[in-house]
Amino acid sequence: FQAEDGIRDVERSRGLGDVYKRQAAKVYAQVGLLLAGSGRVAGAIEALQKALDTTARSGCDGRAAGIHHNLSILLKQHGADVAAAEHLDKAIESFRREMELCPYSATSRARLGDALAAKGDFKSAAVAFTDAVRLNPVNPANYMKLAQMFELQNRIDEAVTVLQKGSEAVRRYDRPDAADAFDKYIERIKAKNPSF
Repeated sequence: FQAEDGIRDVERSRGLGDVYKRQAAKVYAQVGLLLAGSGRVAGAIEALQKALDTTARSGCDGRAAGIHHNLSILLKQHGADVAAAEHLDKAIESFRREMELCPYSATSRARLGDALAAKGDFKSAAVAFTDAVRLNPVNPANYMKLAQMFELQNRIDEAVTVLQKGSEAVRRYDRPDAADAFDKYIERIKAKNPSF
């Protein structure tokens, strides 16, 4: 396995068949994220595209939604706006399929919310984050993202209410650091909106 020179052909599965291909897709995706983190966007895009190709060949598209989403982010950074939008749409479609398969998954809903927010559909993203909070009321990130969606829609009262609920929820689970972050966010909102 050479990240520098490209990744060996996964068609030669060494007899491990689809298991190897699914693992290869995971490895390609991880390499893509590592390359992106080190600023090697072109290599990251190539690795993520190989992850998608391998995922399609293995018949298991469980990772496709996240790969499409990450690829859309990198393509946008790379100036390929049309391709980025196409991958973002595929990510949203895949996240929705994921939610059908796992209707009680807060993670699937939060990931859909992230993709919808990236598309600029803040209203639909707020619905997805509301569901994520309902399904997992102890994850502070979902409260924060929901509050951001409300703030972006100028629904300031709702943003503050969500942040207050999030602060209460994390205090019950002895997470003072997260509660402080909620309180600071509320202060920031109030400072930006003197009429509040």
